Amino acid sequence: MHLGHASGFELSHARCTGCGAHWLSVFCVASSVSGMERVSDEDAGAMLAPQSPEALKKVMKAWADRHL
Repeated sequence: MHLGHASGFELSHARCTGCGAHWLSVFCVASSVSGMERVSDEDAGAMLAPQSPEALKKVMKAWADRHL
């Protein structure tokens, strides 16, 4: 599921069909760096809620801190 854009990142959500884990796929437009970040059920629920852009930014920042 494509989640949209935030601060130069393109974000998508995926869920493992085997174990049910939630993943955030992140693509950094400026540097063409991409990667996957596993997110908790709680963060995924908030991230996928239309009224929670703050949760999406939180998860995106965690990914950026690890990969950029």
